Amino acid sequence: MVETEETVFDGDYADMRRRVYAIKEKYPSAVCTVGARSWGGRALFTLGLGQTKDATLYMGCVNACDVETTFALLRLYENMCRAVDSGGKLCGIRLNEIFKSRGVIIVPCVNPDGMEMRRCGAVAAGCYAGLAQRLSPDGFEDWRANAAGVDLSRNASDDWRRLKETERRVGYTSPGARFYGGKTRFSEPESRAVANLCRKYGVRHIVDVRKGNNTLCVTGGDSEEKGALMAKILRLCSGLEKAEKSSALDEERGFCDWFAAEYGRAAFSLEYKRYGEKTYSSFEEAAVVAAIM
Repeated sequence: MVETEETVFDGDYADMRRRVYAIKEKYPSAVCTVGARSWGGRALFTLGLGQTKDATLYMGCVNACDVETTFALLRLYENMCRAVDSGGKLCGIRLNEIFKSRGVIIVPCVNPDGMEMRRCGAVAAGCYAGLAQRLSPDGFEDWRANAAGVDLSRNASDDWRRLKETERRVGYTSPGARFYGGKTRFSEPESRAVANLCRKYGVRHIVDVRKGNNTLCVTGGDSEEKGALMAKILRLCSGLEKAEKSSALDEERGFCDWFAAEYGRAAFSLEYKRYGEKTYSSFEEAAVVAAIM
């Protein structure tokens, strides 16, 4: 079959699971664990390579509508493993040398229940199926939350009081398809899993891979100058435009804001409108550079 943007960068939970275990079987350097499970019992796969202490953490499909990011990250991980095991280069960089002191951790899908709900409907929400059906009786095409109707990005917000005030003002005060941050910060197993990874491995930077308006946003850093320089380098690699911080609900970057506030290190939101053959090479270059900065 000829690979197209749709076949390479789209799929469901079963497709992702098969791809993860195929990579694990094929490449000796690949390290695959299950960091946690969602409310629906689905695995949050954690893929490691190199020195995972002080590593760069990549996250995909935090929002259920960002399925393409999962499969872009899986291709990235496989290409990294191939380069390490063969001693070859990726984007002109010999990773087996770099990864003696650097490393990556990739969570290709933070929201596996949401991913599956968009395909299969409320039944994929497991014990929350009844709630999901009531919340979205007309379908799940625009669903971005997890099975419990919590927007995972907002569940990690660093400014919880501001978040709740904003939700009350615009009417998002209970579970729904999007924009409800939950009863407490990190109330969800998926968001807790990301926070636990950051604490366990002393993560150096995080890269939240999203779908958006072809922009790259940096939050925090050891210094304002360093963060700005890193963002400039990544924009040059990725071809993405600078994104300004916004208070708009649909531009919430909760994990990035939380990480920068909690650890004083840079967090990047990397957003392409579409992940496919036309954009993958620039995405890969930016992702590889992020791993070594």
